[in-house]
Amino acid sequence: MSESVERKRIIDNILDEDLRVMGAVLLEGPKRCGKSFTAEKVANSTVDFRDENKKDGYVKTSENACELLLQGESPRLFVEWQSAPRLWDSIRYSVDCRNKKGLFILTGQDSNYYSVMHPGVGRYAVHQMWPMSLYESGESNGQISLGQILDDPGAFHHCTSDVTMTGIIDAMFRGGWPECVSNPSASTDCVKKIYDGICDEDVPTIYDYKKGNETTKAVISSYARNLSSTHSVYPELMNTCGVSFPTLSKYISALKQLYIIEDIAPWPMRIRSSAHRTMSDRHNLADPSLAIYTLGAKRDDLNTDYNLLNRIFKCMCYRDIKVYSEARFGKISHYEDRYGLSVDCILTFNHSKYALIDFEFGQHDIEKCIDSLNRLENAIKKHIEEQDEGAQIEMPVVKIVLTGTEYGFMGRDGVLVIPVGCLKD
Repeated sequence: MSESVERKRIIDNILDEDLRVMGAVLLEGPKRCGKSFTAEKVANSTVDFRDENKKDGYVKTSENACELLLQGESPRLFVEWQSAPRLWDSIRYSVDCRNKKGLFILTGQDSNYYSVMHPGVGRYAVHQMWPMSLYESGESNGQISLGQILDDPGAFHHCTSDVTMTGIIDAMFRGGWPECVSNPSASTDCVKKIYDGICDEDVPTIYDYKKGNETTKAVISSYARNLSSTHSVYPELMNTCGVSFPTLSKYISALKQLYIIEDIAPWPMRIRSSAHRTMSDRHNLADPSLAIYTLGAKRDDLNTDYNLLNRIFKCMCYRDIKVYSEARFGKISHYEDRYGLSVDCILTFNHSKYALIDFEFGQHDIEKCIDSLNRLENAIKKHIEEQDEGAQIEMPVVKIVLTGTEYGFMGRDGVLVIPVGCLKD
């Protein structure tokens, strides 16, 4: 992938550090998010399976003499490595034998790498890449570090975003795809190209579906209509597409493997009976531009439909939080119960600590978000007290409302109100 403007990616420092301490690094994520471009900046030799003139030769070599493909100056990069699955175990074995660091980098968009024989624990560092966050694309001024406030919430200070609400909406339409960021005037064509590639090439490649692009489009469209919802998409899609449950499941599985659609899992901590909790996943897409494109939404649609605007804003916030928390092994989940309490994001980081985060584009409902965060914190506190010393959970380290507004401040009950235009890793 070429980029007319080279921009610093947050994953760059993570990759550099991993190459110092691990034998191999795997970067996964949706196509065109910048994986290969990022890896090429530090690689000293490359095997690129995207080259149709060489791909067959590379694959046959991997099947018959895989060790030959590993020969080359380190770090040696394998682009779209999943075209030759035997590489995984060959690289693992080579790392063991050579006992050196920074030997190999693999990039790919198929998250199903655990289907190979050995998981590669201790040999591979595995990271997910996503389209650019607002800090990487330049909309966020980075006045507030998520990592810093996770370590020390008291370090938070007032902040002011330089990007307007209109600018944030522009960023939603453009998306975080590097080629769109480099050429905003052509972003609509860029998003269309990505969308068409997913439906016409990527999904058919996984399951060899020759005429399944309409079903793929229907799945993406359903996820776009149901962003941040826990409503099941299966009944509608089975009826609309005329496919069985197992067939539909394969399409959804393929899109998840490609990191295009995502289900945000419910928070696993049992602070209330499962009978009172909503245990369904929330629907999400890799980038807000995909939702806007597949819905055919125009600027007036977002200007006049706040619910739609806010759901697409949440999609962007999920993307950015994942990017900013990658170095801390961040994992996101959501909380929803039958009492009407809902919190968009529980960010678990460093394996056990967590933050409560709600997303709200506008100013008016920030107080409602603060109420939701406080209610969930109180429920957690009550659970800990009832469990006495047997509680398997601690209190959250910080509560945050992430907004599309201009000013950041310390809100009621210690809740931090932070504009997306001020946040960075």
